[in-house]
Amino acid sequence: MRIENSLRLHYRMLDEDDRDFVFQLNKNPEVMRYINGGKPTSREEVVRDFMPRLNAYKDVDKGWGVWKVSVIATQESIGFILVRPMNFFLMRQALRILNSVGGFYSRAGARVMLRRLRCILKRYFLSCPNINT
Repeated sequence: MRIENSLRLHYRMLDEDDRDFVFQLNKNPEVMRYINGGKPTSREEVVRDFMPRLNAYKDVDKGWGVWKVSVIATQESIGFILVRPMNFFLMRQALRILNSVGGFYSRAGARVMLRRLRCILKRYFLSCPNINT
């Protein structure tokens, strides 16, 4: 699955080459504050725990995985959106965005991805002609 850019943001499925980006994001206490109380994640934890867990449920065709979010105008990578199955009817979505850009981009990114997620779910039950709107 490919998700089209929004007006301001670019989305791309995270891969093994992005472990440095994940480390930079997860070592930021402000980013981690609502995830684990602000404890930074070590590079070793990213390599040992996060990346293998990501690959365990990654399914590019269904859109499951971690989507890297970048600002189109500056090409700055600002965070990621996690999408994974919880059970047959539920999906989990999580968002990590750098505080330096936060607010506006986190709401915009989440809104666009939620629209796309609804269409991913609808594909299993109904037709969803254009998942990139």
